[in-house]
Amino acid sequence: MITRATDMQNLLALVRKDPGRPANHYAVRLNLSHNYTRKLLAELAQLGELTSRTVRVYRAAVKS
Repeated sequence: MITRATDMQNLLALVRKDPGRPANHYAVRLNLSHNYTRKLLAELAQLGELTSRTVRVYRAAVKS
């Protein structure tokens, strides 16, 4: 059974591998809903794992 923590780990690994993409890109790659992926990205940003920028879509980039 995949848990929220596992989803967050998988998402973080994907963002580190391919940063700066729209949330929808990560949702499709991980077979997750767009809304759920956006929430996970926001949580990762709050935890300090990611920095986020609002352009036209939510984007995540690995902190440098």
